[in-house]
Amino acid sequence: TDLQTAVETGRAAGERRIEWRALLALGRLWTVQDYGESRGYIDQALELANRIGDPAVLAESLNRLGNWHLNREDLPAAIAYHQQALAIVEQVGDQEQMASTLDLLGLASLIRGDVAAGVGYYDRAISLFRELEDHAALVTSLVARGVATSGANTQPAVLLPAGPIAAHNDLAEALQLAREIGSPSAEAWALCTQSIAYTGQGQFGRSLEAAHAALEIATAIGHREWMAGSQSAQGALYTDMLAPEEARPQLEQALALAERLQSRHWIHHATGSLSVACWLLDDLAQARAYLEAVLSPGTDMDSVHKRTCWARRAELALLEGDPEIDVETVGSLLREVSRIYIDQDRKLVHKISRWDVIRKPDGSIRDRRPRNLPPPNVTDTPLRWSGIMIKK
Repeated sequence: TDLQTAVETGRAAGERRIEWRALLALGRLWTVQDYGESRGYIDQALELANRIGDPAVLAESLNRLGNWHLNREDLPAAIAYHQQALAIVEQVGDQEQMASTLDLLGLASLIRGDVAAGVGYYDRAISLFRELEDHAALVTSLVARGVATSGANTQPAVLLPAGPIAAHNDLAEALQLAREIGSPSAEAWALCTQSIAYTGQGQFGRSLEAAHAALEIATAIGHREWMAGSQSAQGALYTDMLAPEEARPQLEQALALAERLQSRHWIHHATGSLSVACWLLDDLAQARAYLEAVLSPGTDMDSVHKRTCWARRAELALLEGDPEIDVETVGSLLREVSRIYIDQDRKLVHKISRWDVIRKPDGSIRDRRPRNLPPPNVTDTPLRWSGIMIKK
């Protein structure tokens, strides 16, 4: 290819920047086809960046490696590389690189399930992209912030920083921009995420239309990642519509594409919905097989779609008639969940006063008084460990 020729030419001429740029472009190009092949080029680019000694070159290489780890759903590594890049670009004051880094940190935070942090990063990135008039990059940030604030991928439920109207506006602007700049790849991604958002809001007709359009564009340009994403989104929609016969083939194709890409993100996305389609068809054995292919006792719950797969595993245990679901699995799913209170404006309330309210038969208030909460029954004396373990 031309890029491979550029690598060899730059290397032969001692032009390290030309060689580095071509290696990084090859790494990015291969992410559309095969993440395994992509890693080798990214590693070479990072090694060369360290020898070049330019902070901007190093930051861009770190971001590319971080994004590779993100697609493999190694989120701690992804965030660590992006944080290293952010520290560099903030020090040198490179606004363009800063915007790109914030965009990638936003994506990693959202996939991890930290919506508030993700939207915060995207707010900053979008502001910078508007100042820089980088419309192509602005599309990706608007898409991600839109799907985040729509609540479509929020499991378990969280308090969203914005409502569905803001999400709709972001996604509509992203789609319009993608068409204006003539980027079919950006258009396919905007339509795919629009489908996911519509599904989460119960607008199935609009979701199906967007998913069909996204898949058609992604197939026309040969973008395997967006093909996998569009088919997975469409299959998830059909499961929500209780149409497993239509869902299963879509999800099986999406999973096959994701496996060829070696994209753990889309593998988990498709598997969670595919297991549901199987059990709706009373094929519990196959549902278990799909889940066991991606889950093991050591599989972390550090991403939205991994947690979804674990939740499907717990639900499958109920369907199989197992009332003694592994408490460690359920407890881990709820590990980071806290009770929160909000007021009528959806703002967090930090100090709660509890009241007992007695109502008349017609619903009007007869009496209202502060609730008397007894002190907790806790002793300061530690209990002696018995050494006896209770079987599960």
